[in-house]
Amino acid sequence: MSKFPKNFLWGAACASYQCEGAWNEDGKGPNIWDDFCHDPAANNIKNRDTGDVACDSYHRYREDVALMKQHNIKAYRFSISWARVIPDGDGEVNEQGLRFYDNLVDELIASGIEPLITLYHWDLPSALQDKGGWLNREIADVFARYARIIAQRFKGRVRNFMTINEPQCIAQLGYGTGNHAPGWKLPEEKVALVYHNLCLAHSAAQRAIKEVCGKETLVGVVPCGSLAYPEKDTPEGREAAYRASFDLKVGWSFNVFLDSLILHHYDDSASDAFKRFAATIDPGDWDMMETPDYLGLNIYQGFMVNEQGEEVKRNPGFPLTACKWGVTPEVLHYGPMHIYRRYGLPIYITENGLSCNDKVYLDGKVHDLDRIDFLHRYLLELGKAIEEGTPIRGYLQWSFLDNFEWSSGYDERFGSLELEPVRGAPQALVIGGGGSGIALYRALQRHGIPFAAGVLHENDMDFPVARALACEIVSEQPYQPIGDAARSRARALMHACRCVYAPLRTFGPMNEGNRLLIAEAAENGWLVSAISPKKPDAT
Repeated sequence: MSKFPKNFLWGAACASYQCEGAWNEDGKGPNIWDDFCHDPAANNIKNRDTGDVACDSYHRYREDVALMKQHNIKAYRFSISWARVIPDGDGEVNEQGLRFYDNLVDELIASGIEPLITLYHWDLPSALQDKGGWLNREIADVFARYARIIAQRFKGRVRNFMTINEPQCIAQLGYGTGNHAPGWKLPEEKVALVYHNLCLAHSAAQRAIKEVCGKETLVGVVPCGSLAYPEKDTPEGREAAYRASFDLKVGWSFNVFLDSLILHHYDDSASDAFKRFAATIDPGDWDMMETPDYLGLNIYQGFMVNEQGEEVKRNPGFPLTACKWGVTPEVLHYGPMHIYRRYGLPIYITENGLSCNDKVYLDGKVHDLDRIDFLHRYLLELGKAIEEGTPIRGYLQWSFLDNFEWSSGYDERFGSLELEPVRGAPQALVIGGGGSGIALYRALQRHGIPFAAGVLHENDMDFPVARALACEIVSEQPYQPIGDAARSRARALMHACRCVYAPLRTFGPMNEGNRLLIAEAAENGWLVSAISPKKPDAT
């Protein structure tokens, strides 16, 4: 068993748009993810989910921190919503927005949890996007002003800042493929310009933070990419894995951003478009680049290569997470070693985790065997990297709570906790079954709407989740038709709520009672199809 250093930082992570909600409250301005999710002409997000409410952490941060303390989390990495603090990105400061983060930081410190602030986790103020977003070189100075404001507010309370999360995703997904906000699809040379401006923005922000907080304050950046591990642990295998990790031809790579920022050039394997862009860079720009104090690495999966550097294809049955990422724990052994060898900087693992098809058991609990096994395997490998001399300072699991997972909406479940049900009299009745109601139960919980569920057979796959999250559940014995007593109780709830969600679409003799309930709800105009943060009108 690997031994981690005594001062090793153990914690969890999340991001503002993914967990806060309160998207238009207390003076917050719109950001590009608000726009991306709300676009009625597009279908950008699975199930048309949004971060409007998310985990409602803006209102429930005290509960969140209490749960962190209860589960012995020692550090919490969170991002600040730029548009919550400066609604238009570069104008007046919104004191209410800053006060929220004041309160969160104070709550964390009081609970013995170290706060780690990420300045930018993808949610650019819409007003700045209207000026070109990350294509506009002036954004570096604007970002520095924002960083200075945050540093001034948290000087003495926060000693670890991260400037930008996953610049590769910002550039490639936001401006290249259009899969993420702002949804632009631009030529590769424009994507290279985005990378360059992100390097300048990180550097300007780092200088601003250091000027305010002093040189002892840590400032890092958080890249992502693919890293290789060897099929055979031989000198030849390790060298091949190292070379493959920084070959831009095989896919996303950490070095597409870090080589520019730290080494002041693009790797020889860069595309022709990147090389053409590199030829246009003013030499003075390299002098403006600031090497971070450390690198935060977001690592989820890797790829295996043989001693010739060729990727070894996965066999059928290779273990995958719910989002189809490979379970490759070896990447936490070799990946940080590759990064340290190339850049020579200390490392934090700032994101690692997995999406699971979480199952609520009949006792109302998620026993989480897959996640436990995943974390055990990955941490054992991380320990090997530390034993071999790689300076890894901490590990932050992604994520603390199930949250809005960008274009996947709420279907991807990375969180380590299943939340408690909303207490109170039911405001809605959900008539589900056969798995149809599970996503809806969790959505209502996120929106703070107490609900009843039924009629559900006690052997139905919906039943354990409903029992965990509903404030009341109407059930029937397995393999029995819905009886008069259960139907009457569900009917009474329906008449009290006058708000019915009915994801159930197929009916047989066992659930004929539910078909009749849904028909009555439709006749009375009580069926609703959308969830709002408050009790929906009966329309």
